[in-house]
Amino acid sequence: MRKSEVKPIFNQSFADLMQLGDKADDLMERDAVELLPYGVDATFRSDTATLTQDLKDFPTDEELQGAAAEQTEIKNESADVVKVLIRSVMVRAKNAFGESSAKYRRFGTKGLDELTDNDLLKCGKRVVRTATLFQVPLSAKGLTPAMIAALNTKVTTFDDDIDAQDDAIRQRDNATEDRIELGNALYKKITELFDYGKDYWITRDEAKYNDYVIYDQPAGNDLFFDGTIAGMTTENVLDATAVDEYLVGVQLRIKNTTAGPVIGGLFFYTAMNPGDGWSGLGQNLNPGQEATITLGAADYRPYFNIQNQGPNEQTWEVEIL
Repeated sequence: MRKSEVKPIFNQSFADLMQLGDKADDLMERDAVELLPYGVDATFRSDTATLTQDLKDFPTDEELQGAAAEQTEIKNESADVVKVLIRSVMVRAKNAFGESSAKYRRFGTKGLDELTDNDLLKCGKRVVRTATLFQVPLSAKGLTPAMIAALNTKVTTFDDDIDAQDDAIRQRDNATEDRIELGNALYKKITELFDYGKDYWITRDEAKYNDYVIYDQPAGNDLFFDGTIAGMTTENVLDATAVDEYLVGVQLRIKNTTAGPVIGGLFFYTAMNPGDGWSGLGQNLNPGQEATITLGAADYRPYFNIQNQGPNEQTWEVEIL
């Protein structure tokens, strides 16, 4: 079964996420007593710190991209040398057999400069074999066994350099997914912690509550929405006629920010009308759960609604990324 594409659930750079991990550690130290009843103990703090450090130690995309570029340069240099050595053979074959001869065409070097890496590799091997076969008549034009051996060695090196380039590119691709998965794991840990912090401080200390707000949105930002929805009700969040950014292809971060367990979660879904209930398509998020979704043409509707399936009041966030 093919692995699905890994997408980030966080809306920060990796550098900012690392700093958020450090902030989480500071808050766990400051509010250790207050957070302990939520299960935020030494193990929780250690796990969060480990994820933060692992992300810091993970090779950046710039490093891996640089390594791939370096391998590409090495491979290209090998290709140039192979072409030079092939031409050295072919100028002798031309004068030994003539360009229109079957023996010359047997080398198969037409369009040498336009060959792909794989075709150049096959061409190089073919020239080695053919030059070895015609070594006696070509020797009269100055071709030596050492020259054939040098071409063979460089073709082998070129083959290895192609593999090394492929490995570097593949390593970067794999690392991209691994880095996102690591970032997602850290972000889940942080959001869990920050949910606990907000729940404790919301009625006790506004400044400390604000310390646990991840997305600090400036006033008037029409791309970020949050609110409270009563039990067993439906609420419209986005209206295409009012929010220009809400269109086909839009990417949304959605979250059930309710603190503590409730009966039933929240359904996030597109709809034809602002009062339409959930039709079975969309995402059901329980308290603390978050997702990032992209609305393609088949999924898009002019309204984006939330429906509370339980009797408890719940809170939510929706952000256009």
